[in-house]
Amino acid sequence: MVCTRVGAEKYQELKNILSYPPHYGMSDLLRSILENRRIKIFISDPALDPVIEEIKAIREKIKQTGIIINQHTKAFNSHGALPQKEFYAKLAFIQYASLSKQFDRLLEIVGTFANRWLTEKSNETVK
Repeated sequence: MVCTRVGAEKYQELKNILSYPPHYGMSDLLRSILENRRIKIFISDPALDPVIEEIKAIREKIKQTGIIINQHTKAFNSHGALPQKEFYAKLAFIQYASLSKQFDRLLEIVGTFANRWLTEKSNETVK
């Protein structure tokens, strides 16, 4: 058993940590601190929900296109004749090229986040 006292400021800091998900109990939190375990805190910004949904949609599109490209690659490798190989290679390339808009949008989103977060981070270090 370990007994200790914390000041009001530290107690409030611990209570603030408990307000974020995943919700621990105070004893679980203190046990994690004493055992030097990592404490995970998840913070969400509701303003980012539409952007997150867009990223999920792009991810799903990339995943589906990857599956189709794998199917074309399998067909490419299973045929010996050059015209058939060229046909499947073109199909795979067309699928890959169809992702250019998604890649551009994804880079745009990441660029926006990078500018926002890196600017916030550099402002914090200046203070």
